[in-house]
Amino acid sequence: GGFGPRGGGKGGGGDAKKHTHAEDYGITSFIYRRRKPFHTERLYELLETKKDGVPGSLRSKGFCWLASRNDVSVEWNMAGKICTLESGGGWYVDDENLKDDLKDDPELLGKILKDFQEKWGDRRIELVIIGVDMDQKAIESVLDKCLVSQEEFVAGPKRWVDFVDKFPEFDDDDDGEEEDS
Repeated sequence: GGFGPRGGGKGGGGDAKKHTHAEDYGITSFIYRRRKPFHTERLYELLETKKDGVPGSLRSKGFCWLASRNDVSVEWNMAGKICTLESGGGWYVDDENLKDDLKDDPELLGKILKDFQEKWGDRRIELVIIGVDMDQKAIESVLDKCLVSQEEFVAGPKRWVDFVDKFPEFDDDDDGEEEDS
């Protein structure tokens, strides 16, 4: 017997059907990718007012682009109703130290440059969302409402710094700008 990769059970051999959590519990996942930043006020409102988290979502993880923090790749980690946003460092497009560090890692550099888009470089939102009986279109719609509008996007970072940003400062925020609450 046993439950390892060759574990016994009925059928006792390599022809036994593998069971996955997806099959057993209806767990699925999808990747939410966008090339516009989240508007910090709208995202904050969603995360603060969604008492039940994102409908059907058990967990989400990845990185995002917050408009008012344009120079920081933000790590996103959500489990149930709790969402943590932390600095993931600078975006490659702006970070000279990161560019120096990656000169000796052509494989990773290639992956980063593959995702480059004119003007914005590697800035983007990429979240893996895991849940049970999720309505992907509904979740995407809820998150899309938190993005900057096309008009806001065109206005650019000089305007984005004026957006209300109630998220706590990151430990490594060292740009000298203080936010008033």
